[in-house]
Amino acid sequence: MRTIGTSRRSLLEATYFLLSFDEHQDDSNVVDLLCQYTPPDFRSAVRQSSRFLYRGEEILRPSILHPAPDLLMEGTYTDDSALEYFRCLEKKLKSRAKPSTGHIGTANYNDAAEWGGVVSVWPLGNHLSYTYPRNSNLFFPGDCSSDELIMDHNLVTGLSTGREVLFASWFDEEVKDLPPEMSPSWISAFLAIPSSEDDKLKSDLERRNYGL
Repeated sequence: MRTIGTSRRSLLEATYFLLSFDEHQDDSNVVDLLCQYTPPDFRSAVRQSSRFLYRGEEILRPSILHPAPDLLMEGTYTDDSALEYFRCLEKKLKSRAKPSTGHIGTANYNDAAEWGGVVSVWPLGNHLSYTYPRNSNLFFPGDCSSDELIMDHNLVTGLSTGREVLFASWFDEEVKDLPPEMSPSWISAFLAIPSSEDDKLKSDLERRNYGL
């Protein structure tokens, strides 16, 4: 999901979801998966900010997505200068979340809606790294200087102010007992839940204290 003026991303990675939960599956199972397999610091930031992180994805029900990072791929953006920006960002970032390893979501619902059906995204892993622009809601167009980026701290502010967030998540190699539809080798996979479920999802998460 990118919000770069009025440009549109290509359809390069239009279809990539690995699994769609059975449409008759109990919703509580999805919330159980979210509470157990998403990083607790991410859930804590969502709880404190009362803001979800969103992307535009064409899915109809909760799905695990494992797209390849595309920020450094030619053709992802119609604006050629975006590729140069993310190449610069790749060199500047000192966190695990980089254009080569992560994906971008936004805490601004309307920005996500520009790119398709809006889904909340929940990184899968027991570790999380992230960065977001200090003084802008968008990464691009912008300054890729490290002084203009917040890395791996204060995610609550990033969500509360509607920033784009570049996130990467991963599991420890020794993680065991993952569900059969998940792989410990994944980098930056995420659970995507249609925004039509936002109210119910928030209520279920609050009832469980976000699994914290």
